[in-house]
Amino acid sequence: GQGKAVKLYLQLGAFVSVQNAYHLKNQANQSLGNNSVFVSSLMKNGYKFYRVRIGPLENAEQADSIAQQLENQGFHKQHIIIE
Repeated sequence: GQGKAVKLYLQLGAFVSVQNAYHLKNQANQSLGNNSVFVSSLMKNGYKFYRVRIGPLENAEQADSIAQQLENQGFHKQHIIIE
């Protein structure tokens, strides 16, 4: 085996404000015309961050294709995350 399988996500943003995170999630879902965007929270340095993400994705091509779609809709902060 390859050890721990890595997962590929497209992250659209990370916020301390849960409202901002869900606002972006709703905008992105609307733009993509589906419900693939979700919010996950993370504790870091004593702060809670809300990450707006799509995934796990099949491969980098799929991630690129969604990133391009979002780019065309005016989103510019998305980047690929591997965990």
